[in-house]
Amino acid sequence: MYAAFGNKEELFHRAVARYAEADMAYACEALAQPTAYAVTETFLHANADAGREALHATVDVALRAVPRPHTGGRTA
Repeated sequence: MYAAFGNKEELFHRAVARYAEADMAYACEALAQPTAYAVTETFLHANADAGREALHATVDVALRAVPRPHTGGRTA
């Protein structure tokens, strides 16, 4: 990885920058709102949406890891 990204510090800075761009982009959108109420409302809704998406992705990965029972060729 260091061959692609340089040293450990450079890798860390690039990872944080990517996180800020992709996973926290909604914070910039929220801060651009015209009132404190709108900032808070936008931030909380977007944060809840991001959390819900992360939870669904985690559950999806977990369900794929669970072996499916053998049905003996029958379909449900």
